[in-house]
Amino acid sequence: MEYNDFEKNTAAKSVTNIPTNHIDLSIGHYGFEHTNAHKAYVSGSSYPTYRLHFILKGQLTMFMNGQKTVLKKNHCFLLRPDIDTGYLTDRNAPACFYWVSFSGNNSKEYVAQMGFGEKTGYLTVPAKYAKKLRDAFYKNFDREEDAEELTDVEFTEHFMQIVRLLHLSSVNAAQNSQAHTKSRKKYVELALEYVNEHYADPSLCIGDVAKTLFLHENYLSKLFKNAMGMTFGSYLTQKRIEYAASLMEQGHTSVTEIASLVGYADPLYFSKVYKKYNKISPSENIKKFQSPRS
Repeated sequence: MEYNDFEKNTAAKSVTNIPTNHIDLSIGHYGFEHTNAHKAYVSGSSYPTYRLHFILKGQLTMFMNGQKTVLKKNHCFLLRPDIDTGYLTDRNAPACFYWVSFSGNNSKEYVAQMGFGEKTGYLTVPAKYAKKLRDAFYKNFDREEDAEELTDVEFTEHFMQIVRLLHLSSVNAAQNSQAHTKSRKKYVELALEYVNEHYADPSLCIGDVAKTLFLHENYLSKLFKNAMGMTFGSYLTQKRIEYAASLMEQGHTSVTEIASLVGYADPLYFSKVYKKYNKISPSENIKKFQSPRS
């Protein structure tokens, strides 16, 4: 029987280990369940062991330290005896999942290797690992009747495969996150370069920059504010005023000319903005640079 037939024709089933005296790691049970719409809330504190679940279909809500998250297909979640965790299946689309219980002195190390933490109660399994993970769970039910004495060895072997696949899943997620962070950083760097080259254009706006980067204006605006701690408009104004002060220091004396060179078509408006930022008018600042220095 392949797992498709097993999962289709099985409502709930568990297989129990015949353990040896393991201190570091002990695999208790593997299970499979189509949850019932009226299934009561399940708490991690109800069990003395860790219980790892892999969702095949449907959905449920996981609770961890007072926070709740809706989980669906290809999510793995962990119920822990040491942290406030639990789940409630969805009444409209009850979850179907495999699960395994484990304990032992090295349990926390395996939990960490899989990618779970005190604030990370679930993982998303990429499609390239999902089938292999499904196989690793199902193999515990696809056994010869007369091979009972090998249960402990096989349970541990399959568990190590599960640990490996979840470790790869968590590494994959971290790499994708890092790549995404790098791409976001690059977009902001390109936006800053564009401002440095085009700040003298009075019509310059974030929409112009977004078009050159093939991004939505709202997305770039959010990236920019998160990275720089200010809006694009505030940054552009600040840069224009800084360039204006630099021109004054270089010897430019015409407020109209300076305003034009830094992107202001209206010199009066430029003067107002300049004074707001520097607490002194452009003409007053120009006089300061013209005064003989001792």
